[in-house]
Amino acid sequence: HTIVSGILLMVCLVWRGIVRLGRVSWRDLGWPAEKLGRSLGLGLVGTVLVARDGTGWEQVDVGTTADLLGVTAGDGRLVAVGAGGTVVTSDDGVDWIVRPTPTTGRLTGVAWDGSRFVAVGAGGGALFQGVILSSADGATWIDRTPERVSPLLGVTWDGQRFVAVGWVGALAM
Repeated sequence: HTIVSGILLMVCLVWRGIVRLGRVSWRDLGWPAEKLGRSLGLGLVGTVLVARDGTGWEQVDVGTTADLLGVTAGDGRLVAVGAGGTVVTSDDGVDWIVRPTPTTGRLTGVAWDGSRFVAVGAGGGALFQGVILSSADGATWIDRTPERVSPLLGVTWDGQRFVAVGWVGALAM
């Protein structure tokens, strides 16, 4: 799958052809929900689109207008993160719950390692401070930010550890 994004228009190129998804600046478009039989797209102002076959996209209400910037799936649950410390979860990609977090920072990425979620980002108390949160279930989040970490832009699980990338390189956790 190839993604081409712009400021006003996002076009998703899929093997079946071109699908126009509307006039939203898209942040993450992926298939983390494929185990649930759905594709998922995230955008600004709380926009989430879901599709069963990758072509019939429908917008769903996630209960927030915060920009959503990252999404992952784990243990049968979708977790999306975004601005203002926003975390929303769904077990089906359609019905979403806004979850409280211990940060007001901008969460930019989230990953699953088989037993816990880790979300990363920037801000909160200080503009140039990174943010690291963890959760066993996607619902209850704990702040794991070390004393000094620069803003983080994304995170992944490499099979042995979480690896986050940020303003000044990478951080293995």
